[in-house]
Amino acid sequence: MRDTLSVTSGRGHTVKASYSASVKERLCARTAFEVGLEAVAPDAFSKRCEKCCALAFFYGVTLFSRRLERETMTLSIENEALLEICTYVMIHYFLAQPEVRQTERSGKKRFEVSFGRDLVGYELFEKLRDEEKDFAFALECESCKKYFLRGAFLSAGTISDPKSDYRIEFLLKDMKNAEALADFIGSEFSPRISKRRSDCVVYIKGNERTESFCTFIGAESVTLDIIEKSIEKETMNALNRSCNCEHANMKRTVNASVQIRQAIKKLRDSGKFATLSDDLKLTAELREQYPEASLSQLATMTEGGISRSGINHRLKKLIELSEE
Repeated sequence: MRDTLSVTSGRGHTVKASYSASVKERLCARTAFEVGLEAVAPDAFSKRCEKCCALAFFYGVTLFSRRLERETMTLSIENEALLEICTYVMIHYFLAQPEVRQTERSGKKRFEVSFGRDLVGYELFEKLRDEEKDFAFALECESCKKYFLRGAFLSAGTISDPKSDYRIEFLLKDMKNAEALADFIGSEFSPRISKRRSDCVVYIKGNERTESFCTFIGAESVTLDIIEKSIEKETMNALNRSCNCEHANMKRTVNASVQIRQAIKKLRDSGKFATLSDDLKLTAELREQYPEASLSQLATMTEGGISRSGINHRLKKLIELSEE
């Protein structure tokens, strides 16, 4: 597993970021290069995107933000890397001059980004927000959907650590938005909707669907994590099944050995042992002498040669005679 990110809290302590936070940091680093904010690609998968994709990303962040004041057109962002990307897109693609203010609450930084109503594309944003719930009309190329969903994930999404579960969630304020997002994500990822107190949750569950969605939005490192953990889980499950099977076989062997020895003792105590055939006597004596030997091993010790099933038949006969 890749290293967990370390971040500094408001009190100066270094703490480990959650898996979801580390995924978002990786996605932000990639997006920063792809929209043109950074000059160096963070990985081999990153490529510069088209202007329409940068706008689609910004719409995804904005439309699914839980802290968007429509009257003042103020967007609250806690992730500083995401803030830099959004302000860059506003300046270079919308030709806007956003105002950024930093606030702090309970030791946690928060940034408020305000953009005026003369923002290029604002009319489109209003249509997206209030009139249409089919986000496809705002996307100009095939890659726009990827960037739109990436922005939505960075704004309202979380992902579980593959060590424990395979699940992506989008926490939204109303059912209308949740249904629209679920429809837009598409049946290939089988999104579902549930209620959590006053919120609506759109979620994708299962390792294959989670893996496919992460690959689609450009989080290939998460896909590798999921594959790695899936292989580990399958290996451990196979090992456990093998151990359980071996334990069950051992238990059956021990139980059978105890049962036959008790039967032989009963035959001796009752005097029936002397009346047994030579073959049954020999088999009984071998079992008494080698209580832990397998049926195959007992068969090789028998004069004249006999199969494993033949030994098993004789042992069953001894048990039947002891019960008469």
